[in-house]
Order: sequence, then C-alpha cells, then structure tokens
Amino acid sequence: MTVGAEEFDPVTFWNTYVVPSVSLYRENQLSKHLAIHAISQIDIMAEVTAKRLRKSANAYRNDLSGRHPILGIIRDAHDTHKHGLLDRKNAIFISKGQRPTQVQEAGFFVGNFFAGGPPSVYEYLGLRTNNDQSWPINNIINQAVDAWEREHPDLLGSESLSGSD
Repeated sequence: MTVGAEEFDPVTFWNTYVVPSVSLYRENQLSKHLAIHAISQIDIMAEVTAKRLRKSANAYRNDLSGRHPILGIIRDAHDTHKHGLLDRKNAIFISKGQRPTQVQEAGFFVGNFFAGGPPSVYEYLGLRTNNDQSWPINNIINQAVDAWEREHPDLLGSESLSGSD
C-alpha cells in the first residue's frame, strides 16, 4: 500500500470526513468553501462505498441516484464545482458550473414580526439549478445525510447527523 493511501470502510470515512465537514458547515452556513467541502465529502462517500462493495464507482453512483435522487444532485454539485460544465447525460439539475451563492430573501417568522409589519430579511447559501431555481444548500446537505443514513443504517450506530440543523 502506498503511504497516505489508506483505505477506509464507509463507517470510518463517514466519521472521519463526512461528520466533521457537515458539522463545520452547519456552524458556518454562509461559508461557501465549507458548503462545497461538505458536499464533496458526502459525494466521495459513494466512491468509498463502491470500492468496499467491489463495484464501479460510476455504476454505483447511478444506482444510488435512482434510489436517492438527492445524492445525484450532490454528485452533480461536486462534479460541476470541480470540472465546470458537465456533459454527462444524467447531470440534469446542476451541470453549468454553478457554485454556491449567497441569497437574500424576506419572510415572516414567528416571534420576529408584528401583525402587518414588514417581513424579516434573511440570507442563506443557495445553489442554482439549470432551470434557475435556488435550492438552499442546508436543505440539500440535510437531505443527502438522511439518504446516506437510510442507505447505510450502520452509520446510525456511529455519529448520526440526522435531525441536526
């Protein structure tokens, strides 16, 4: 084995890379680099799992996206961040080199407004889809974590990330 090329089982990878990256992002939800880092680690989990299952990473990712479409979105977000424009036929949501952008919106929140008062302004990191919708990255990451924990119930015995905001 090459020095530094340690192989991980999925649970060890989850605890060593995914949990810390998602936790750091959740503490700093306007940080673009932490958002991309969490997305990347969640996506790399597919390669680690495919290797453990002795499957092709590409074929495994395609199957995984069929079972959990949010993991296909994570894959596209990671790949388009890394490579720019994607020419994969199955990269249908995010394929034009999109990266996280800060979005400002306004809304009414319980405890933050008076009846008839103005809406509260809030910011979040969003990811623009190919059809120009902005998806909150926090929602994408949370749904992807939930999908992985459904895919690999053994992750729940380790450091679960579900239900955290």
